Amino acid sequence: MYQLTEKQIEFISNDLRSRGIYLESLHADLLDHICCIVEAELDENTTFESFYEKTIPRFFKTELSEIQNETIALLTYKNYYTMKKMMMFSGIFSVIMMILGLIWKIMHYPGAVVFLPVGVLSGSLVFIPLLFALKARELESKKDRFLLGCGALSATLYCLSIVFKVMHWPSPIFYFYTALGLMIFIFLPVYLFQGLKNPVTRVNTIAVSILIVLGCCLLFAMVRTPRAQHLYNLMSTHDLLRNEQILRTEQRQLNKIPVVTEDPAINLGRKIYQSCDDLKARILESEAGIRASELTLENATFLEDRAVSLGTNTRSSFAKLSQLITEYNQLAAGSISKIPITASFVDNDYIELNRILITWNQITQMQMIVLQNERELLAVK
Repeated sequence: MYQLTEKQIEFISNDLRSRGIYLESLHADLLDHICCIVEAELDENTTFESFYEKTIPRFFKTELSEIQNETIALLTYKNYYTMKKMMMFSGIFSVIMMILGLIWKIMHYPGAVVFLPVGVLSGSLVFIPLLFALKARELESKKDRFLLGCGALSATLYCLSIVFKVMHWPSPIFYFYTALGLMIFIFLPVYLFQGLKNPVTRVNTIAVSILIVLGCCLLFAMVRTPRAQHLYNLMSTHDLLRNEQILRTEQRQLNKIPVVTEDPAINLGRKIYQSCDDLKARILESEAGIRASELTLENATFLEDRAVSLGTNTRSSFAKLSQLITEYNQLAAGSISKIPITASFVDNDYIELNRILITWNQITQMQMIVLQNERELLAVK
């Protein structure tokens, strides 16, 4: 059996590289295979160089680099199907999660807050990028790939804006405006310019462009502009503060009446009043970062029309207040009114729907009822 020298092995290795074999794994396998053939078949009457020249054509039809090209194609083909399976799985998973989230949201089942974001995020961060990657392989023109990339990025940002809005995460409007800007100012001009040059696609290009503009206008019409949002917050907060002024005036008037009774309804009502004040202070601290004593008309643009952050402390405060109101309503009789809690922020069936402005006004209404009842009870005494 012939034994190759180090110099001959190095010669084969260099020749393989000169013939276009650069993949390390393929180069090593091919080198090992050729060395085995040479050592097994080379006889004493044949030189190494002549035998090698006769052996190497066994591995190709035209040139040796065909092996590398076929290997790369096979690897790409394998990755293509893997990506395609992942795309299909993520798309189906996203649809299932969103459908379950919508059903859970409509039926007010617990878990909608998990299903919807997971479905939207999997669709925007997995399905859309994979779809773009697979479709980009089929396109040869760089302009077509650029258009596809702009469309995919715009769709991803729009989906992110929706999930950020639903979950009340910061800056959803930024993603929405960015998606809209990409679609109108980058994708649409390039798409129009490219499509209008070809007489065959001109009509379809114009029709699709009109649909894109209509869709963007409809989406934009559903969004409250920053100025409109600011004015709405300002109006709502000033309305809230006027109610606060009425409440404090009623409280000051009531404090002028000497209290000489130990009526349990009055004492319980004052606990409810104080709990409501504490809850307002907590909302101010968590949602606006200011204290109740610092709240004035000048800095009263803090309250936005968003959901109350339902942390552990907030839920426990709601539960404590609900218990006090239940005890208070059991004592209510005669001329005093019960505090309604149905469809309010302390109702467990509606707790997930609590919004800051509505919750604050409901707290103020409860305090007004307590003060009015206390006035009635003191008048009777």
